[in-house]
Amino acid sequence: MNRTSTSLLDLPNEILLIILNNLNNMDVLYSLIGIGIERVDLLAQDKIFTNTLNFVSTDTDGICSINDSILDRFYIHILPKIHYNVKCLVESMTMERILLSGDYPNLNHLKIFKFNQDIVSHYFTVHNSNSLPNLKCFSLTIGVLTYEYDTQVIPLLRRMCNIEELTLYLCIEGRARFVDGTQLHNEILIYMARLHTFNFYIRTTAQIDHSVPYLSNEDIQKTFTNVGYEQADCILRYSNTAPLTVCHIFSLPFAFDRLEMVSNKFPNVIFNNVTFLWVQDSVPFNHEFFVRIAQSFPLLKSLRIVNFEPQTSKSAQLKSENNQSYSVVEYPYITTLEIMYVHTDYIEQLLDASKTRLPRLTVLKIKYYKLKTATENFTRDAMRLNCMNVQKLSIKEEEEEEEEEGSIIYPKDFYVYFPLL
Repeated sequence: MNRTSTSLLDLPNEILLIILNNLNNMDVLYSLIGIGIERVDLLAQDKIFTNTLNFVSTDTDGICSINDSILDRFYIHILPKIHYNVKCLVESMTMERILLSGDYPNLNHLKIFKFNQDIVSHYFTVHNSNSLPNLKCFSLTIGVLTYEYDTQVIPLLRRMCNIEELTLYLCIEGRARFVDGTQLHNEILIYMARLHTFNFYIRTTAQIDHSVPYLSNEDIQKTFTNVGYEQADCILRYSNTAPLTVCHIFSLPFAFDRLEMVSNKFPNVIFNNVTFLWVQDSVPFNHEFFVRIAQSFPLLKSLRIVNFEPQTSKSAQLKSENNQSYSVVEYPYITTLEIMYVHTDYIEQLLDASKTRLPRLTVLKIKYYKLKTATENFTRDAMRLNCMNVQKLSIKEEEEEEEEEGSIIYPKDFYVYFPLL
């Protein structure tokens, strides 16, 4: 080991930088700064390793902050040495300690992920109205419902007078009106004279007075064309059973990997980046709807369905196995299917291989009694093919009959259906 270390240190700085540049810059900083070798310490502080710091990691459940012990070392020993070089920060849940570790005079990009309601209120409370003239790029993702859009988010964005690139992914609740093109222009965009790239997805859940005439998709789209913004679209979902209405507005092409609470009406757009889709409605989802999903979301990996309405009589014709009058829906990349809160028709629609093919399905979330009914106690051959690769099965009974999964005694045919469990 010593001989290897010595030979590496014998190399000129240019060669060492080439070698280190093939590594993750966060690993370089963590491993080399403060280890007692001044030359290596200075090399690790080079701008190629310190301009962009990404404190976010990913796992199977999504975005998470990196290990606490690693973060502590950054706060105490690394950030105070390199803060002057930092131009871009990608952060999740520890922003306060990171920002307190240095002054960051050259910071001009800030990307924030996975803020919950308390953190939004804490960080976006504006203690002053000073502009942020050095900030050129800003990305904000709030995947949980926030009530702070008007009071916290808008005042913060207005301070970004020289912003050039802006990305917003927001889920908003508590407004009497939808966020639309007019609101975005009048409240935010007119304060950003240098903005040239704006990617956004904003979902507003609002209580709408049903005595007032409904807005249409065309009405929402006009609010964008009226302010000269053509590359945008929308999805409206009115509920027949509740006063809540959901309005999605988004830039085109769609830049994000999640789309949630979409109804059976969505635009003829190819959502190439979406890997997680949640569709929900009180209007039936017929076979043609699932064909459209396959066409519009070609790289879909996770699909959640919520719909308690049975399919129409036309779609019910598909219940005869091997019906040749409809095309088989292909979802080549879906690994996770959640059909916990659905009418049994959708279990048949999605698990019957004569209607839908799911060659990579490995995670299935479904209520056990509905699965048992739809598969005819795990004897129905048409559904066996889509279940054979499942490695994780999440099952729940109705709340009043809920049992621990481990207490269910499965019939022998269950394990023929799910040989990998």
